[in-house]
Amino acid sequence: MKEGAVLLVGAESSTWAPLQLELEAKGFAPEVVTQADDALAIALAGRSDVVVADLGAKVNLELELLGRFRKAKPELPVIITTAGGTAKAAIEASKLGAYAYLTKPFDTLRLVDLVASAAVPTRAPNQNSQPEAIIADGLVGFSVPMQTLYKELGQAARTDWNVLIMGETGTGKELVARAIHEHSDRANQPFVPVNCCAIAESLFESELFGHEPGSFTGARGRRIGCFEQAHKGTLFLDEIGDLDAAMQVKLLRVLQEKRLRRIGSHSDIAVEVRVIAATNRDLEGQMQTMEFRQDLFQRLGVLMIKTPGLREHLEDIEPLAKEFLQRIAAETGRNYPSLEPKAFEFLRAQLWPGNVRQLENVIRRAFQPADNGAIESTHVRAAYGRAAGIGMQPGAEGRRYRVLLGKARSGEVRNVLRLVIQDAESALISEAIAFTEGNQARAASLLGMGRTTLRSKLRKLGLLDSNETGSSDDVGL
Repeated sequence: MKEGAVLLVGAESSTWAPLQLELEAKGFAPEVVTQADDALAIALAGRSDVVVADLGAKVNLELELLGRFRKAKPELPVIITTAGGTAKAAIEASKLGAYAYLTKPFDTLRLVDLVASAAVPTRAPNQNSQPEAIIADGLVGFSVPMQTLYKELGQAARTDWNVLIMGETGTGKELVARAIHEHSDRANQPFVPVNCCAIAESLFESELFGHEPGSFTGARGRRIGCFEQAHKGTLFLDEIGDLDAAMQVKLLRVLQEKRLRRIGSHSDIAVEVRVIAATNRDLEGQMQTMEFRQDLFQRLGVLMIKTPGLREHLEDIEPLAKEFLQRIAAETGRNYPSLEPKAFEFLRAQLWPGNVRQLENVIRRAFQPADNGAIESTHVRAAYGRAAGIGMQPGAEGRRYRVLLGKARSGEVRNVLRLVIQDAESALISEAIAFTEGNQARAASLLGMGRTTLRSKLRKLGLLDSNETGSSDDVGL
């Protein structure tokens, strides 16, 4: 690798030591300074290719320093590392043009890779304005897939272009849409969400564009449609893949002309709206079958963001679960419970076809019986079994199996068939017990197995105490 000068600003020399060693091993020449004025003088003298700034928890000072660097030498990439990061600071760093914004703790080797990327001399001049991670309101997790999502979110928030969010049900597409809006220049304007599959086709045009009095039966007064409500702001069209052909044409016209006509009106109204659409459908496949217009896809998907499935970032299950527990405890007025380590182990071992929404449902179900201040693995096992079918969409099983087969090919898992059978059996048995209100005899009869066999399987699933005898028909759920 070509040697490059890296300026490390703000921390004591001992703090930078691990990073210095890694940078030197990669062929870089790091230099440490503790004063902002000294750092600016070195940068203006052309003695640095990349700047890494760390002022501890003094986020405002870091942002001030970043602004000074951007004004004095805008082409110089600046990476901010901080122990006091907030969503607001991350967004501000993005707008000021930070190459990356990392909150502690972070992987030193990852920071070295960022320095290497920033130091590439052929990089386009404006590329250093891309933030590495934006912490979006409501979104939880700092896995690599989530950091990629935050980066794309930050890029979208700095533009005024339409966005198409694609992802499975339960992956937080509306949260992403709201975060883009709240971190954009439209943040003080309306955010209007519309679920395209929750409105009857006969009412959808009125819902979107509005109507005049008497324009159809039941139209007693003027209605201001969602486009007008979102004027100067953001219109979020969820489940856009469910829009029928006629409405696709009318929506395309408004997007092209930025004008609409209420039902029953003879004049057009100018609207200035950013549209963010979302879908869990394969729009490219729908375009092939002529179910979705290609020109509408191009209008909506100026920027495209994919929300990752939970199985792609299982390491975020712990912070997600803790966030849900805090939320539920506040809602119910109960004490904040802890999750036993074995409960986390079970949660991380599942495939989560319903994604984050399913995880929240499981945590809510497991919360109810946990009256001793701790949620045990038996609680989450039972809750997962009851919620196993939530969030499933056509084709979700196929996607799930393809993920498993891919992991088998890479050596991450073995005995895929056994895993799938065990998962299905766990879900079915748990559901049978819930369906029969805990009556083992009736559950065994429905499942077509003997009570002894059922009890053995319940013990393996953690739904029955290993010391319990066969005298009771009920499982204590």
